Amino acid sequence: MIACSKESTLESRINLDELYVIQDDPDDPVKHRIYEIYETYGIPVYFNDTIGRIFLKTDVHGQPVYQYEKLDLAWGYDSYEKLEYHYQYITDPEKQLEVLTWIGQYLRDADKALFPFCFFVPESVTTKNLDNREVTELDQQFMIGFRTLTMIMGNWEGENPGDILLNMKRNMVTQKLFRRLGIFQQSFRCELVRDKVLVGGG
Repeated sequence: MIACSKESTLESRINLDELYVIQDDPDDPVKHRIYEIYETYGIPVYFNDTIGRIFLKTDVHGQPVYQYEKLDLAWGYDSYEKLEYHYQYITDPEKQLEVLTWIGQYLRDADKALFPFCFFVPESVTTKNLDNREVTELDQQFMIGFRTLTMIMGNWEGENPGDILLNMKRNMVTQKLFRRLGIFQQSFRCELVRDKVLVGGG
């Protein structure tokens, strides 16, 4: 993109971090509770995968052009899945408040090392394989991604929320241990290669 002026360059500058800052709305019980969680723990909660939008520029027809920031569950800690994700959202405020109570319980009881960057809470999640176009409705109760802890509430029906929250924490611990082990193994292999080079090994 070629900017025609200093002003247009400034207008096109993108600051996505601002989209993850939660603003309070005292007149909306759900948004207010999300804000309280954010203020207490620094963790945003989303019921929609579209976080927000940032103005980029005005096109040749005078229409605004935006960049939309969305949660991408295809990202893992060290990989990117060739999957397209689709969601059914939770729109009932009472159910949203119930979920926020469980999230508050998780954050209150968990060590900060087990905090995700954010929570995403859909009713259901469906994936489409980008290679063979196969469609799958996910049956797990939660998914731990690179930055997002996704709670799939349609799969919590008839289950004990306390047990699921405990499993979430256990899985967070397991993932962090495996990630650290992977980093250690990679570092160890690099050290072996370095030592081999220093001693003139073939």
